[in-house]
Amino acid sequence: MKKITIELNESTVKRLEELANYIDLENKLFYKIEETTTIEELIKGSIIRQLWEMEVLLGDKKLNKDIEKVGVLKNRFKELMKQHEVKQIELAKLTDIDTSTLNLILNNKQTLSLENFLKLWTAFNHPPIRTVLYRE
Repeated sequence: MKKITIELNESTVKRLEELANYIDLENKLFYKIEETTTIEELIKGSIIRQLWEMEVLLGDKKLNKDIEKVGVLKNRFKELMKQHEVKQIELAKLTDIDTSTLNLILNNKQTLSLENFLKLWTAFNHPPIRTVLYRE
């Protein structure tokens, strides 16, 4: 196994801690599981789930160096905002993403970083990846 290091904003770490605490409480109350969920486990699980969903999204194509053959990855967060009646300024405050950066992301003018993807994905309550991302 290869170890990697990532840097996250304090607000993102706090949200991950809150989510881990929620998962622990849910496991304790509903499943009588007393294990503690770490932020590392939460991130690993989210990344594995995202990779799995991306493979499903790509179908028989594989993630590889020839990504241009598969198409450019785009997002549908703008459509989710409309569905949930969320204003861009509200989403910027909720996710702690600068409004100009958020505007570029929503209009698919800027590549989505993993951190910003996780913030937006979490803000919309973890919708299925295939409903959020697509290839063009």
